[in-house]
Amino acid sequence: MNASSSSGPSLTTTLVSVARSILSDLFHPYRPERHYMRGPGPKWREKNLVNIVVIRPDRSMRSTPARIRIRI
Repeated sequence: MNASSSSGPSLTTTLVSVARSILSDLFHPYRPERHYMRGPGPKWREKNLVNIVVIRPDRSMRSTPARIRIRI
């Protein structure tokens, strides 16, 4: 049996594979659509969202509405 007949891939196949891998890594453009996220989901909103309730004062109070923050 020859020493060149091994059970693994040949040298040519390995070199072509390595060259193809290097070229694809060097010239592969960044594709932002692959990393696009739509934003926080309902679980995040449920945990972090702060609702603002506007209370209208009586006429005897000042004319601008008061703002109260309520954490849900």
